[in-house]
Amino acid sequence: MFDRTEREKDVATQKDTFFAELDRSSDLKELGRNPLLLCLLISLQMKNVRLPVRRFDAYAALTEHLISIHPQQRRVAAEAPAEEESPTDDLKKTLAHLATVLQMQHPEGLISDSGAIAAIQEFAGDDQLGFGMSRHDSQQWARRILARAENDLGIIVKRSQDEVGFYHRTIQEYLVSSNVTRFPLDRQREIVAKYCDDPRWREVLLGLFQINTRPGDVEELIKTIRATPIDLSLQQTREELLCEVAFGNFNCPPRLARELAQSAIAQIETETWLPHRERLLRRAMDGLRSPSMSNTLKNKLGEWFPDRLGWSQAQLFYSLSEWERLPDVVEALFKGLNTEEYRAKRAAATTIGKVAAGDDTIRKRLEIIANNSDDPYVVAAAIESLMTGWLKDPVVGTLIHRAATSAVPSLRLLGIRGRIMLGIQQTPDLDALLTLADTNSSFRIGLGTDIRDALMQGWPRDERVKQICLESYGRMIYRGRRRQVQIDREVALYVLLTGYPMDEEVAAFCIDQITNERHPFLSLHGYEP
Repeated sequence: MFDRTEREKDVATQKDTFFAELDRSSDLKELGRNPLLLCLLISLQMKNVRLPVRRFDAYAALTEHLISIHPQQRRVAAEAPAEEESPTDDLKKTLAHLATVLQMQHPEGLISDSGAIAAIQEFAGDDQLGFGMSRHDSQQWARRILARAENDLGIIVKRSQDEVGFYHRTIQEYLVSSNVTRFPLDRQREIVAKYCDDPRWREVLLGLFQINTRPGDVEELIKTIRATPIDLSLQQTREELLCEVAFGNFNCPPRLARELAQSAIAQIETETWLPHRERLLRRAMDGLRSPSMSNTLKNKLGEWFPDRLGWSQAQLFYSLSEWERLPDVVEALFKGLNTEEYRAKRAAATTIGKVAAGDDTIRKRLEIIANNSDDPYVVAAAIESLMTGWLKDPVVGTLIHRAATSAVPSLRLLGIRGRIMLGIQQTPDLDALLTLADTNSSFRIGLGTDIRDALMQGWPRDERVKQICLESYGRMIYRGRRRQVQIDREVALYVLLTGYPMDEEVAAFCIDQITNERHPFLSLHGYEP
């Protein structure tokens, strides 16, 4: 007999072992977030079963536990007499067919009792994938299996008075995967083509690639996915699926896995939607456990992490303009378009325009980014690069016009700057520029330098701009309870002192500031809007 201290010590040991096994697998930690699956994992641990590392192995163990091991243990504990049972494999095939019917025809995961019996009966009478039973025998089989799955196994549960579903969606999806592997390859390809972009089928398809032990078949299925036309809105879903296939432990031929991995790495480095990049990166990390992918991924980690440059990254990109124009340099600059800091994006963009000016291949690549990126700051960077190296190109002129009418402040300012560079700026552009410079507008933050330069280059020594700057710096206008100025004071002061030399009115303003202010022009010191 163990005393209380020994029992507590044993429990603590088992607890530590359990959580240590969870920690060694990101898949198991994700499963452990669900209370039902966590209880099943704990049950496996208490039976001294070593927890699997990969989630599909865990699904298989959990399903086996529910269908075979758990019912037997319950009977032994209850000292119940052994009953005549259906073979476990036949039971699993039947439940797998029912799961497939739910997955395809009842995406909510619920089916009526009569519908479940009809689905099982149909399978039992099938001469190819089922058991070829007579109508009477298949009906009896269906009723017996459904009753056993619900009352004995607990793998089927009542969801309402007349509807049932599987104990957990994960169990259903794994059973569907095991069922689809029994289909002819052509039928598998049809299913993959139909559901490859449906998030509800993601785990089913991955399970199919895991359970199918024929790499050639897996390759055909993946080729089917890649050849299936796709809605642009679902492209990221497919990319994440193929990324997991590439870096996960699936039965994908190594050559194809490396090809998929290179595509995923390119998306991680150049994709503009940050949450998508994060999801791809998270799945790519599984490759560290893969013999064929670990070295590739470790080499990439040296480039990706950590970002030691911080704000000095922009200066690094600017300095690359002095380097020889090698392919690696150009690729590094294109990757720079997707950095987090906008100033670093702009630095990379400007440098691309300088080192590759006139290159049609680079121009077309930038145009694709400008027309297709969903990140407005990447679009702005690509257009700025085109303005730097290909300003006279008609397509660039179209992009500048589109940017100047954009609702995004950084794009609108860029478009106005482009019009100034082309010498086609107009009064509405000045109005928009002054709106961007308004002190009550958050748009001006980080754009002050470009705003002041645009004012001086586009409307040099303009009388209207001068009067607005004098009024903004010298007098406040009260509207209700809010104090407002027409444009940012720092921008106004810089434009006055830099853009209006020898102007008598500006000179008088300066004399007044020096005479009456204790610290005149203080905002100019260290000014970087």
